[in-house]
Amino acid sequence: MTKLGSCWAQVMAYVAVTVGFAALGAYLGRDLSGATGLVLFIAFACIIGLNIAAAKGREQLAIGLLFGLGLLLGLAVAPLIADYASADPSALWQAAGPQGSLPPAGPTATPRGETSPRRHARCSGRCSA
Repeated sequence: MTKLGSCWAQVMAYVAVTVGFAALGAYLGRDLSGATGLVLFIAFACIIGLNIAAAKGREQLAIGLLFGLGLLLGLAVAPLIADYASADPSALWQAAGPQGSLPPAGPTATPRGETSPRRHARCSGRCSA
């Protein structure tokens, strides 16, 4: 695997785990009140801490803060998701359904490990074809 491919895979793994923590937070916080959900938006403080930890080279702390950010954001939006689920459950299915059908974005690698210039140009907006 190329260096770009392994970096891409690692980033996507972190994204997947963070989204998993957000889903866990949304599940755990489904019975919270709306005011509690608003207070939990202090999760954005994790972003500041994440940037500071990354700048100081504290990778494990930064990863922990990233996962904590996912969990807290899930807890923060949980009351809103619960309100939608009680009012119109089909709205949640309609919102979540198309997300699984979207193709992944980003550069792709050829069998020889080279990045496909056509795909990369299309994704970055440099080419109109």
